[in-house]
Amino acid sequence: MRAVAPWVRTRLRTAPGAAVALLVLTLATAFPAAALPRAMDAYAAAGLRHGLATAPPERGAIALTDTPWREESG
Repeated sequence: MRAVAPWVRTRLRTAPGAAVALLVLTLATAFPAAALPRAMDAYAAAGLRHGLATAPPERGAIALTDTPWREESG
């Protein structure tokens, strides 16, 4: 009795070029997708540090709250 070939082996035997192209496309999109959030966080942190370093003393503080900011009408 012959065993059924797994999907990967079948794909590599019938269309090796397409399988390699899929691998390259996956790698080319996975690495930037993983690196982009880290780069954006670093960019935002650097901007915050620069803003605090160049701010005058009366504006060089950060206020943290646990409630969302709401604009008061009136």
